[in-house]
Amino acid sequence: MSAASRRPGLPALLMLILLSVLPCLPALHGDFIWDDVSIYIVNNDLLRAPDGLYRFWLTNDPPDYYPLTYSTFWVEWQLVGNSPLLYHVDNILLHALTVAMVWLTLAELRMPGAWIAAAIFAVHPLNVESVAWISQRKSLLAAAFGFMATWQYLRQQRTPGRKSAAGMSLAFFLSLGAKPTLITLPVILAGYELLIRKASPRDAIVRTLPFWIMSLIFGLVGVLYQQKLIGGLDVRGQNLIERLLTMGWVLGFYVIKTVVPWKLTFVYPRWDVSAANPLHYLPNLGWIAIFVVCWMKRKSWGLAWLGGLGFYVLSLFPALGLIDVFYWRYSYVADHYVYQSLPAVIALLVWSLSRIDPAKLPLSQAKLVPPATAITCGILLVTSVRYASAFAGPEVIWRDTLAKNPHALLARNNLAAHLYSRGETHTAIEYFEQVIERDPTWFEAHRYLGHIYENRGDDRLSVEHFRQALEYAPGMSLDAGLTHVSLGGVLLRNGIVREGLQHLESGLKILEGLIRPGQPPTGELVRIYSGRYLLGVAAEQLGYDEEAESYFASARDFTKDDAAAHYELGTTMERVGQLGVAAEMLEQACTVKPENLQYRASLGGVLAQLGRHDEAIEHLQSVLDENSQLPDVHSNLGIALASRGEDEQAIRHFEAAVALAPNETRFVANLARAQAQSGQWHAAAANLREAHRQMPDMPAIARELSWLLATCPDRNVREPNESLRIGTELCRQTGWQVPILLDTLAAAYAANGDFEDAVRLTERALELTREQGPPDLADDLQRRLELYRSGRPYLQPAERRDG
Repeated sequence: MSAASRRPGLPALLMLILLSVLPCLPALHGDFIWDDVSIYIVNNDLLRAPDGLYRFWLTNDPPDYYPLTYSTFWVEWQLVGNSPLLYHVDNILLHALTVAMVWLTLAELRMPGAWIAAAIFAVHPLNVESVAWISQRKSLLAAAFGFMATWQYLRQQRTPGRKSAAGMSLAFFLSLGAKPTLITLPVILAGYELLIRKASPRDAIVRTLPFWIMSLIFGLVGVLYQQKLIGGLDVRGQNLIERLLTMGWVLGFYVIKTVVPWKLTFVYPRWDVSAANPLHYLPNLGWIAIFVVCWMKRKSWGLAWLGGLGFYVLSLFPALGLIDVFYWRYSYVADHYVYQSLPAVIALLVWSLSRIDPAKLPLSQAKLVPPATAITCGILLVTSVRYASAFAGPEVIWRDTLAKNPHALLARNNLAAHLYSRGETHTAIEYFEQVIERDPTWFEAHRYLGHIYENRGDDRLSVEHFRQALEYAPGMSLDAGLTHVSLGGVLLRNGIVREGLQHLESGLKILEGLIRPGQPPTGELVRIYSGRYLLGVAAEQLGYDEEAESYFASARDFTKDDAAAHYELGTTMERVGQLGVAAEMLEQACTVKPENLQYRASLGGVLAQLGRHDEAIEHLQSVLDENSQLPDVHSNLGIALASRGEDEQAIRHFEAAVALAPNETRFVANLARAQAQSGQWHAAAANLREAHRQMPDMPAIARELSWLLATCPDRNVREPNESLRIGTELCRQTGWQVPILLDTLAAAYAANGDFEDAVRLTERALELTREQGPPDLADDLQRRLELYRSGRPYLQPAERRDG
């Protein structure tokens, strides 16, 4: 063993590189996962900024101060954009570099079996998460340069020199610049000086002084950034004693997973550690006992154990829970936190095995060590390869996590978000509701449901979930700011102008506090100016014309020639019913980037709502000519065609939308409407029933079903009793104040032969309509009132509409 540790050579190095590459090959073509999208790469506007490198290093624009990590992503983005292959390749190469640095460091320490320890580290399954998950570039860089700094420090003790001192300082600076994972390295090196080299405390501090200075600076910056990210949220829910107790659990957990790397998962269960439970003190007492025994045996084997365990504990210290990081909200442990500490545990185990008396072995070391090493590495490699396949993409990793840890609300929430982004809204709602059922304070699920119901037109549920999201989200966080703006927009659309204005102002105050003045139009800044435009709408409705024009002007000046900003403003205006402004903004977005299908599709949808059907059809059909797998575009094109009387073509596109997203209720409802318009009563009733079954809380669908069952000219489709039941519940939920719902219930009463109640409800609906509008409904109500007074129900025309 010792030969391999003392004479690093090229063949041994190449073998380590090969072993480092193999474990994560199944994830090589994997997609971006979680933070890859939301923070680090896909949605990181700074990667697209020409001055991105400057802003990573010298501003507080990024969410974390990991400038080296962001810089590597910036370079990769310039080369390949959002294609994940290069990012995966670079992670694997960095893992190989870390393995090489671990080997050199252990060899410099003259450790028996250094190469074996490095080989086991190369293929260990605990490293899969750090290598296969692109976001953990920070852990790889921090470890690679951290071990490089350690190796150079140890070499400098043999051959002091200005060059080696500068090299180790630069390496440690880069490690901290990637992520301050090894911020405790000066403590580790000072301990090495005291215990191994028998240096005085003064000499130990002086020799490691550059490391102390850099650690202090990066540590202070890191704490400030984490507090900004957390936004005041209590991520652990523990007092100081419970945090200290959990440290022992965490240390023991990683040692167990090192020895038995079984059932590894992306999110582990979060333990309930209580200071009131005496048994929960045992892990800490165990660790104290181990260190005491090691100290007592320091003149023999104990010194090596003190060094190995000391490195393990100190290098893992930032992840033990005394300092808050946002991930503690989900679990107290994660595989990537132990990446830089794992070599110490492996090295300690290998060193301990090397001290077994050869006389007690059945074979000589020369015959026993190679096959034992090969078998161990082979088992670990197979386990790593199998686990790496779970990192193929977001849906795979979240389903794999839920299979191993069904209580992982993070996985359930993020799987729901992924399904929603893919158009599987019905399934996404089920998962979000499961999250809230298990933890009503999970504000992310409330916020997503708020947006889903807003897009579905159910503003009551949308407002309810946005309010709950604000109740539980950290008060000055990005989530709170965006939710205030979203809620303000929904309230504004429903005529609740003053409260909407208050939420918009609150949201913008939070968002503008998180954005540096003068920042280019990226990310949340676009949403800020969308919010300012909404404030302009609110001010205008309240008669504050001067303030309104000021808001409008600031938003227009901001957008200028930025397509993304125009698109964001356009979609925001669409949500609050400002369709003319929405069309204007989306047309400008399409002018700047005519190749963007999303922009053209959104413009087509708004034009259809404005009644500009020919233009809408042209835009939407051109999008489908390039990509026919977009259910929303098929649905919007169907709406435009139906409005122009082309029912058969409309039905064809609605059917295509349903085929692409069978669980999307609004597509089923649109199909049913078109079928009813064309006289396909049975099919329309069947589809509306299915839509109502999927979404019983959607008032628009329930009303249409109730209306069809009461007024269908085909007696085989009419179901007056069912219509009466649905219509009564709708009116009860809305306080009997919505004219169109009263009209629907009146038709159901008339279909049942109860013309007295039909007349009473229609008269009440007429009274409300004359107060609230619209005028067209008043005319229809008057005609139906005359029918009911004459003892006749209202039935829709039986003939098919001409196409």
